[in-house]
Amino acid sequence: MLAIAFGMSKYYVDNLSENIKRGQRQKLKNGIFPQWAPMGYRNDHATKTIILDGVKAPLIRKAFEMYGTGDYTFRQVQEAVNGLGLIGKKNRSFWDFRG
Repeated sequence: MLAIAFGMSKYYVDNLSENIKRGQRQKLKNGIFPQWAPMGYRNDHATKTIILDGVKAPLIRKAFEMYGTGDYTFRQVQEAVNGLGLIGKKNRSFWDFRG
């Protein structure tokens, strides 16, 4: 009896996983970004798309440019971006590494 219950639960989980993957593929086909917007962009709930964040995008670009020159270490870029006040998710400093 327990084997039947395990089999049913396994079928349910596998089916749920496939439905989620199918939904994400369909969103991509429709041109909708299926997850939270990456840093520097924001979700537009009205059109269900992502748009450029006018405040965070220039700071992200500056971080990439600083690191791309090779003159700054990752830690220096982190301190510069955090010093400019870039806030990540959950209102924490961006690139807030502990340890």
